[in-house]
Amino acid sequence: MHHYQFKVYALDTELNLKPEATRRELEKAIGGHVI
Repeated sequence: MHHYQFKVYALDTELNLKPEATRRELEKAIGGHVI
């Protein structure tokens, strides 16, 4: 049995991250843009 958790964020901008971006880079990029 598997258990998955998803978080969905609405942003006021489009991110320009590389596919290999880390979670930390993602969190930094969305800072201040979550609506």
